[in-house]
Amino acid sequence: MPDEDDVGSCIDIPVTCDSYRQIFNKDRTDCIVCDLYTRANEDSTVCRADKCWYDTQILTVEGTCTKCPYGNVADAEGKQCVPFVSDSICQGDR
Repeated sequence: MPDEDDVGSCIDIPVTCDSYRQIFNKDRTDCIVCDLYTRANEDSTVCRADKCWYDTQILTVEGTCTKCPYGNVADAEGKQCVPFVSDSICQGDR
């Protein structure tokens, strides 16, 4: 049995953030869960949100973009799909 004072027998086990929604804390000894609508960047050091490039996509709570159902567009915040309403209303004879 190792002596309690024998620190040479201790091995630092690296922390692994195993979720795409976790990042390392500043000294990399623990993981922090990202806020809603964000996710970890590639090296798990910063939480960020995707940039949805189309008005037919919304940002999910997981921080990724998803397509709205047909006939819907993203609301002003980009977090909900709402029915598309055209600004132009046809008037008169065609």
